Amino acid sequence: MVGLLHQVLDPNRQPIYALACSPDGRYIAFGGDGCEVHIWDRGNRAIVSTYQEHESSICALIWTLDGTRLVVGYESGQIDILDTLAQKIIFSYHGHRETISSLACSPDGERIASASYDHTVHIWDIQTGQVRGIYEEHMDAVFAVSWSSDGTHIASGGSYDDVVYVWKWDTLETIITYSGHGSEIRSVAWSPDGRYLASGSADKTVQVWNAFTGIPVYTYRGHAASPLGNVWSVAWSPNAKYLASSGDDCTVQIIDAQSGKHVVTFNGHHGHWWIRSFVWFPDSTTLASSDHEGVLSIWSIA
Repeated sequence: MVGLLHQVLDPNRQPIYALACSPDGRYIAFGGDGCEVHIWDRGNRAIVSTYQEHESSICALIWTLDGTRLVVGYESGQIDILDTLAQKIIFSYHGHRETISSLACSPDGERIASASYDHTVHIWDIQTGQVRGIYEEHMDAVFAVSWSSDGTHIASGGSYDDVVYVWKWDTLETIITYSGHGSEIRSVAWSPDGRYLASGSADKTVQVWNAFTGIPVYTYRGHAASPLGNVWSVAWSPNAKYLASSGDDCTVQIIDAQSGKHVVTFNGHHGHWWIRSFVWFPDSTTLASSDHEGVLSIWSIA
């Protein structure tokens, strides 16, 4: 199989740190050092909206489940809720003190989990900003947060202790800690069935393990072939058939989610520009990926 390139967007030559796909797959939101959020319409292949509310880099983006709002996390620590229909900010969340690194939405669409360099994960209501809990077990910056499909648990990982914490969002009780990695955790993702977690690390591996026992299933080392193989992002395809990962080696690699065997590598990003973010489209065969040079590529498994 090969990664078939469909389109390359080169909007402003600024590093892109965050991507988000709307629930219906029509729109891609992206942002980074340019301090702007761009919304690209897949149907007419054009950027249809651009927002700039602050002079701060955009480090995290997620779309709400109804597809009407975009949650934007900034390097400053602020988070905005953007109404994409009315094209205005509904409200801003100011609970964090440092960079917002990752965002996750609860499956019922009611709450946001926000991870920050301030060593915490905050849980707050998306309608009001009311804080429901603050998880403070991390000893340093938190780089990744992910919500389980049944809405009961959250996984988070970061630097210093090199572990992934699995905890109950409502009580903040830690269930297990996974310590299989040898360096900081850059990304975590729940499997669609809620049984497994995938974690990507600066140790150049993607590890899949049982979310409630911590028992390893397999370790993927495809990125380690490059001297720069730090894994920045991992995500299951919506149909759970594939697991994708991206990193400093300028590739997005797709593996069989059950066996951990390599399926395809996308090499469409050139030079030494690392790939910090990618997203699956709902069809589970098409992806968008972005790099540090500001290039956004739309491609598929063919």
